[in-house]
Amino acid sequence: LKEAERLYRQAMSMLNHATEKEAVALAEAEQNLAVLLTEESRFDEAIVLLNDAIGILEKSEPASVRIPGCLNKKALTLLRAGKSKLAMETYLRSIQILKNKSADWIVANNGLAIVYQQLGDFTRADSVIQQIFTAYDDGVREDMIFASVLNNLAALRQVEGQLLTSRDLLQQAASITRKNAGAVNLSYAT
Repeated sequence: LKEAERLYRQAMSMLNHATEKEAVALAEAEQNLAVLLTEESRFDEAIVLLNDAIGILEKSEPASVRIPGCLNKKALTLLRAGKSKLAMETYLRSIQILKNKSADWIVANNGLAIVYQQLGDFTRADSVIQQIFTAYDDGVREDMIFASVLNNLAALRQVEGQLLTSRDLLQQAASITRKNAGAVNLSYAT
């Protein structure tokens, strides 16, 4: 991770005084570095980079469609930093921007459901997950995002004492993950 961090910082310094198109590349580099920093629990640094990336994307009309994805990364960082209320606000902002039920919409709603679970509002968490299910067509329930949604629903059912249902959902999530990422990388759905 240290080498990746060095390379992202090098790219960012080269793009620091960039054209609008290069500024979007800078925002992407900042987001990627923020993800690495989040993995290292360097949340404050990651949030600064994500805020800067959001600012760049807000100034670039063609790139503004990328704002929800960046907001989702920021919300996840806030959630991992233990700032549930700020994460919730950020996920809600992402959802508000999105008009269609895209992958970013699903990720934002899935994150929002996690926040509600952490805050103990299981009814709202379940409601949000049910909205996600209605957004999926029956034939599309085989991607990694859906595996993550199943994993979160399994956690909710476990808290509710529905252990067999939870187990079945986790098995579905693991099966989808194996199909999409191979048996080596099960961390996405578990």
